[in-house]
Amino acid sequence: MGLYDNFADTQVKVFSSPCNILHRKSEELNDVALEFYSAGGKLRHFSLGQKVPYATPFYCYGKNFIILDFFAFAIDDEDTPQAIFIRNGRFYAKKDYDKVNKGDMEGISLIVNRYGNAINVKTPKDMIDCVREMWGAHERYNTVHNQYLKELGVEDLLTPAYRDKVVAKEISHEQLVNDCKKADEAREKAASETLDVARSKWLAPQDDKRTKMINDGYEFGFVYFQLINENNHQWEKQKAIQLLKEKYAENYSNSLEAYINWIKENCIDVKEKDVRETFKEYDKEITKELEEEYLTSEMYQNATFIYRINRERKV
Repeated sequence: MGLYDNFADTQVKVFSSPCNILHRKSEELNDVALEFYSAGGKLRHFSLGQKVPYATPFYCYGKNFIILDFFAFAIDDEDTPQAIFIRNGRFYAKKDYDKVNKGDMEGISLIVNRYGNAINVKTPKDMIDCVREMWGAHERYNTVHNQYLKELGVEDLLTPAYRDKVVAKEISHEQLVNDCKKADEAREKAASETLDVARSKWLAPQDDKRTKMINDGYEFGFVYFQLINENNHQWEKQKAIQLLKEKYAENYSNSLEAYINWIKENCIDVKEKDVRETFKEYDKEITKELEEEYLTSEMYQNATFIYRINRERKV
């Protein structure tokens, strides 16, 4: 399930928070890479009228938008997909998706799904069609997926029966690897015929203006959160900028400037001057003394411990 936020019993993962972005690939000090992933929420419970974090250095939805939760488990009286209304930066209302009218959508600048992705919904009818088509695609996916599993001669790897066979060692390692490949093939084929078709219609593409409202400069947003986190070591902060500069190469300065301009236009609680000075503060050469200090720090010990645990899991 992961982390989420709650709007009157409706769980969403819209207000995400960047996680630690330095991934250790070995115990060698500089063998690290940037990996961008985030937590979907902070287990907050928003009440009607309460202010929501609609704009941060990581995303911006604007003050007036709708969160459409169309991945409810079923479209029925007991679990109807919900439309969550944010107006003037506050939780304004929540309605069943098929009860939303034209007046409800006036002044709305953006509609996103429960994960914060912009969707191609502009009218109440669009909302109904989107929910029903996406849910129908999920139902068809299950049917088509099972058909492909049968054709490829492989069981559903997620069933308790299959898991019990693996635990009892009734399935060899070679068969498990082969079954995993076939299961991936079945999943990809089924998705291409069902889910991907619906997603291409209703989810906005990554270069769409509405999506860019949320995602512009997101990698710089990840790094900025790394820089202002007091729990991170100086070495980690400087290393993050070093790796980001290596990734963007000659485009780094222009990309950073574009991100700072995005901050200026969208984030009322963050000053562009502070962002600029923060990046400048940690954009310098890593000294030998700093490396030695980091190697004896609790941060390095924790990162190394996590790497060892993950390595053992893969063996």
